[in-house]
Amino acid sequence: MLRFVKTVTKDNLVFTGQLSKKEGNKNLILHIHGMGGSLYYNSFYPFMHDFYPKHGYDFLVVEHRGTHSVVGFDTKEGGTKIIGNTYELFEDSFLDIDAWMKKVLELGYENIVLEAHSLGPSKTVYYYLKTEEEIRKHILALVLLSPVDMLGTAKEDENYSQLLEEAKKLVGEGKREELLSKDLWGEYKLSARTFLNFFADEKVAANIFPYHNPQSPKWKELAKINIPVLAFSGTKDVISHPREAMEILKRKLTGSPKIETVVFEGVEHDYKGFGKQLVEKVIQFLNNIS
Repeated sequence: MLRFVKTVTKDNLVFTGQLSKKEGNKNLILHIHGMGGSLYYNSFYPFMHDFYPKHGYDFLVVEHRGTHSVVGFDTKEGGTKIIGNTYELFEDSFLDIDAWMKKVLELGYENIVLEAHSLGPSKTVYYYLKTEEEIRKHILALVLLSPVDMLGTAKEDENYSQLLEEAKKLVGEGKREELLSKDLWGEYKLSARTFLNFFADEKVAANIFPYHNPQSPKWKELAKINIPVLAFSGTKDVISHPREAMEILKRKLTGSPKIETVVFEGVEHDYKGFGKQLVEKVIQFLNNIS
């Protein structure tokens, strides 16, 4: 059974989620999409909507501040707020995931798996490490699909230095919402404030998976994760040197009782053609920890 659900954040944004449900399931996989994503357009969604509920885990994919490039979200007061990936701030992702976690607990789910793709894993890890114990105790595991080194990958863009200087200049002039002249990775148009929030330097909150610097003090935060973690990548992923990156991740998750990494040969960032293998591996992993 497929239905829509809604939640409201502490700052009164209204988000919609798409829930696939089987009667009697008390477990849920909550999916956080990546930069500019949506509830509908991803090659693996159909497999998740079909496969997860049949194997004991209802599936909910949700909107958040990073949905689409530019989008108007309804507010609780009846107005509209323009956000989307172009204007979001990374730290606000806490409010979005928190609203969804409280919603699914309200719906009666007892065990929640936080699953996320691309930028999404950075947000779910950030949330897990900062949320209160009363909520954290309901999070069974983290499933990370292509957990990207956001800063390291941004620095690989030939326009990074130019974008950084332009963003600093615009913010310094009070033009925080002005769009940068070039798209990041040739795809993402960002405001000056958003670019600096995500990519200014090593200290930004979004720098969760710094594969580019295995000695980064940021890795100490990941060592605090004390639940099972399953991470995926593909040999054609946007992650540089994906096998090496997954090995670094595995070494750094010293607090996790069970860590598994999977690198699919020939698979790109969207996992097109590998949805079935992906969901089967997730359920196998969850069955082994439950």
